[in-house]
Amino acid sequence: MLIKLSIVILMICILVSLFRSLFFLVRERDNSFKTVNALKWRVFFSVLLVIMLIIGAYTGDLQPHGLPQIDNTQS
Repeated sequence: MLIKLSIVILMICILVSLFRSLFFLVRERDNSFKTVNALKWRVFFSVLLVIMLIIGAYTGDLQPHGLPQIDNTQS
């Protein structure tokens, strides 16, 4: 359950960082340092999210769903 909560928190952090960088891009056109810094945080959170997904799948806390099997043997 802790991994699922961590994944949700990381997704929220990614969205906050994305909208923060958008705000800096629109608001402060002459200073792009804040925009780049916020985008760096978004990439960092995205990498952490992928790592958490891999750990969750490896430990069995997250179980990937496959496509349903279709039975084509009916004639």
